[in-house]
Amino acid sequence: MRVPALVITAGNDLSRWALVTSISAIGMKTHLGDIVKVGFKPVILMLGETVLLAAMVLALLKSGLA
Repeated sequence: MRVPALVITAGNDLSRWALVTSISAIGMKTHLGDIVKVGFKPVILMLGETVLLAAMVLALLKSGLA
């Protein structure tokens, strides 16, 4: 049984909208002073995770599996 293209497209659009909305909400609640209070280790960890996830996505796209 195949999923109709319309359902796939709607799911993709909804997923993108939810991601952008959540990132925006996090950004609006984050103050630079709070980041400085936490320190640089968590920020470096977050940046490292972002780079790792981006590398994984690029590898999947290059491999043709995604």
